[in-house]
Amino acid sequence: MSSTNDPNFPDETFIGGYNPKKRKAEVEARLKKALEEIRNENIHLKIPQPDEPQDVSTMYLDAKMEEVEELGQEVNAYTNVDQHFTKQYRTFQGHCGKLQTDLDAIDVSGRADLRATRKTALNLIDELTKQLAQKGHSDGKICPLCEVKD
Repeated sequence: MSSTNDPNFPDETFIGGYNPKKRKAEVEARLKKALEEIRNENIHLKIPQPDEPQDVSTMYLDAKMEEVEELGQEVNAYTNVDQHFTKQYRTFQGHCGKLQTDLDAIDVSGRADLRATRKTALNLIDELTKQLAQKGHSDGKICPLCEVKD
């Protein structure tokens, strides 16, 4: 299809009633209007919500803090009647070590709040380890009975 200079086709309208110049002006007007709305309402900016986690490190650290608290409750409830290094005792010790390793892997560079929270969690784990040691042998050494104790 092409435009003609025929008076039956005014203002370069193609067959079928399509006017490219008019269509271009309509589209540009709509785009200008939409752009003005965006500028007026700032709908292109995402405003973070105060209760929304900011990043993955924060969410991961929060999850690890919950694990530390749960482990603390389990350790406090643990009674080592035999005063030996039992299977449950060793499980708690292993869990403390794993949590320390996980917390060390969290990137807190430039974030004082995350660093302080991680330090608190590591201190809690150290306290749990000390509590467990007190519930085991007072000298901290394995006796012959500990090797087979479940």
